[in-house]
Amino acid sequence: MNKDLVRLEKRRSMLLDRWLDAENEEKKDLLAELIDIDERLVKKKTEKVPRFTAVPRYVFRSQLF
Repeated sequence: MNKDLVRLEKRRSMLLDRWLDAENEEKKDLLAELIDIDERLVKKKTEKVPRFTAVPRYVFRSQLF
């Protein structure tokens, strides 16, 4: 998950740099893409990840059937 966040943040910073140098028409497209990336970043940062998963140590033969 961290790789996705890093990739999105790098993409966002690159788009912001391009947005500063862009013309008006291109700014609209870049702004729409920036908004999309921001929404995905917020979603990824706020989604809850389970800390522990219950995994049985031993499986008895009676539990298999």
